[in-house]
Amino acid sequence: MELRSLRYFLAVIDEGGFRGAARKLLVTQPPLSREIQRLERELGAALFDRTSRPVAPTPFGRAYAVEVREVLTRLDRAADAARRASEPQERLRIGFISAVANDLLPRAVRAFRASHPDVVLVLEEQPSGAAQLTRLRDDELDVALVRESVHEAGLTTTRIMDEPILAVFPEDHPLAGTTEPLPMAELDGLPFVFWTRASSPAAYDGGLRSLQRMGITMPIVQEVVGVQAVLGLVAAGMGMSLLPASVASLRHEGIVSRPLGPPSPTMPLCAVHHSGDTSASLAGFLEALRIATG
Repeated sequence: MELRSLRYFLAVIDEGGFRGAARKLLVTQPPLSREIQRLERELGAALFDRTSRPVAPTPFGRAYAVEVREVLTRLDRAADAARRASEPQERLRIGFISAVANDLLPRAVRAFRASHPDVVLVLEEQPSGAAQLTRLRDDELDVALVRESVHEAGLTTTRIMDEPILAVFPEDHPLAGTTEPLPMAELDGLPFVFWTRASSPAAYDGGLRSLQRMGITMPIVQEVVGVQAVLGLVAAGMGMSLLPASVASLRHEGIVSRPLGPPSPTMPLCAVHHSGDTSASLAGFLEALRIATG
């Protein structure tokens, strides 16, 4: 028994006769009829009542068609699964900083996996935005989640959100006793723990310029790489810091955060990717990020 015979048999049923089935299958009617007759001989039963007009399946033929249809459907699924297994899976390589790991990124990944289940996500935490951009330029990442817009040939920046900035204090600091918004002027002269300029030059320079425009001077007592290092030094009492609101989800012991303003300063979160990348997986991940920020 050949699969061709079974497909011919279902075509006759679906098209309501041999003539319509022959047109659908792009064959002439005599070979089609011979194929059905051969199948009937193998089964030892008639599949069609040829005395009726149009030709109708016999009770045996109707019952047999149900089983044949299920078998062919399963065979088609098996072939599709085998093809997918033999093809290299599409991967999307994403670099991120720790500040987004506990909040935005998990929600974006969940949304992306729901819409693109066949794409393998490769998530790489990087110590800084600069490290991510280096790997992106070297084609070792497809997307870099950083705190600055990048204006560079070959790279495109998609601004995902503007995140509120919080003032972060040791829990015993005089300004840590309330959750009321803190006027920016109260920060003047406070010792400041900041990230290194090399980790994110644009964000570093932009942050200091914003303070200068407001007439605020904050002596930097320590520069470190990474949010966790900043939080640790703040908790140790070395100074205070200004960090995006997503740090609140990190729940570091020994620190207290307060909102700022008005006006409330913000920090961008951007997805930087190769300008020529028009893949559906990249577009899907950018959309997942938008969903996560909604």
